[in-house]
Amino acid sequence: MRMAEMFRQIGIQKVAGIGLLAGSLVENLTFLELGTVIAMILYAEYSVLEGALQRRKIAWDFVIKAAELRSDSPADSSKPRVNQASESTGDRRK
Repeated sequence: MRMAEMFRQIGIQKVAGIGLLAGSLVENLTFLELGTVIAMILYAEYSVLEGALQRRKIAWDFVIKAAELRSDSPADSSKPRVNQASESTGDRRK
C-alpha cells in the first residue's frame, strides 16, 4: 500500500509539473508574439515612411534643378550681366 501511494503522489507531481511548465511556456510565447507583432508594425511604418522620403527627395531635386535652370536661362533679362573677365582681372572702369 505504501508503494502504491508513493506512485500516486509521483504521478500527481508530474502532472502538476508539466502543467506548470506549459503555463510558463505559454506566457513566454505571448511576449514573443507581442514582440513580433510590434516589430512587424514598426517595419511596415518604416517602409511607408521610406517611400515618402524618397518621393520628397525626388521632388526637392526637381525644385532645385528647376531653380538652377531658371537662373541660368538667357530669357532672364531683369538681372544685369557682369563680364566675368573684367571681374577676375580687377579692371574697374567708371
